[in-house]
Amino acid sequence: MPNRIHVLDPDVSAQIAAGEVVERPASVVKELIENALDAEAMHILIEVEAGGRQLIRVTDDGHGMSPEDAVLAFQRHATSKIRTAEDLQRILTFGFRGEALPSIAAVSHVELITREPDRDEGTKVVVDGGVVTELSTVGCPVGTSVSVRRLFYNVPARLKFMRSPTTEMNHIVDIVSKFILANPHVSFTLRHHGRDIIHHSGDATRGDMRAALITVWGRDVAREMVPIELSVPRIRIYGFVSKPSLTKSARTHQVFFVNRRWVRHHALSSAVTHAYRGMIPAERQPVCVIYIDIEPLLVDVNVHPTKIEVRFANQAEIQRLLVQAIQQALSAVQLTPTITSQPQVMKPTVASPKPSRGAKEREREELEAFRRLLRQKVDGVATPQETLPAGVQPAERVAASVDEHRIETASRGAPGAGESPSQDVKAPKAVPPQH
Repeated sequence: MPNRIHVLDPDVSAQIAAGEVVERPASVVKELIENALDAEAMHILIEVEAGGRQLIRVTDDGHGMSPEDAVLAFQRHATSKIRTAEDLQRILTFGFRGEALPSIAAVSHVELITREPDRDEGTKVVVDGGVVTELSTVGCPVGTSVSVRRLFYNVPARLKFMRSPTTEMNHIVDIVSKFILANPHVSFTLRHHGRDIIHHSGDATRGDMRAALITVWGRDVAREMVPIELSVPRIRIYGFVSKPSLTKSARTHQVFFVNRRWVRHHALSSAVTHAYRGMIPAERQPVCVIYIDIEPLLVDVNVHPTKIEVRFANQAEIQRLLVQAIQQALSAVQLTPTITSQPQVMKPTVASPKPSRGAKEREREELEAFRRLLRQKVDGVATPQETLPAGVQPAERVAASVDEHRIETASRGAPGAGESPSQDVKAPKAVPPQH
């Protein structure tokens, strides 16, 4: 009986591994930007066509690569980030697995152009479906440019399930926005079909985190954000959280970075929700950008090939500190916990000697004045000078007076918002009869 277990062909295993790292065009953008940041780039240009289906090009001004490293970078598990197993316990770089470029090259056509500062010529490497097809020298600026074309051309199943160019582009915008928030000191430009979609200048803003917020979410959101800061030995938590007046229906505007690495972490989201308990409706979510700088020994980033999941050695302590940091920040700006389903709209007021009364109160006081007048008229306290029309009894005369008063009030017009209320109608003083 032949053996049932056999070693997979390298091309097959490469495509399987690529499926874990490269889920969609945004995954390619993420991996290439991380490589650029690890190369200490300060200016990163991302060019995209057809939502990443036709072209993804990431160009940086980092330290570049030598010709030997440029070729070796496409070998699986080849990396400059770690050397030994102990290095996994103190990872501070974005990449360390040595899987990004090989995985991308296994399912696309890749062209890499790079040059180091101390070299006069650059290196060009072309890889098609994981196979190096060209290696040459070229003239190019210092840094690295990686062009990815025909993504998933040799994986029909993955190509079939790609979304529309608009949807894929939205995912790319989202991932670039997260890198801007994590690295406000770096300049980013996202260009789609030659048109700039996002531009953030790290030089002009001098790395200001609030400027990054404005680039990503706009001035209105940034204006409603409150800074947070809390430090203890080996842990620092800082960033921005929204005032209770700014909430969203989902957690799409909650972003977390651990040692500048964007992560998804349910425990962190739960801590944020707990910090706002009693301040916002249960169905609403606050906005936040949280940075956690932590001793590498206290966090494990080697959880998933995409490196967006981490595990904390002291998760409960991280949650407690995060809640404390948020509540301290909100207390500092004197925000009182209140739950409202609709935003409170402040009515405009006009300065006056005393506050205006409501319409119901004015109506009640006027009615009481009319009743006093009615009692005086009916009791015969009217002045002798008053003459009644023929056929009109005293009580009917009072009703006529009331009607006259209403007509006169209507002709003057009802008092507008902010105007002083009308004066109470006084009953005429009784005058003793003259003999």
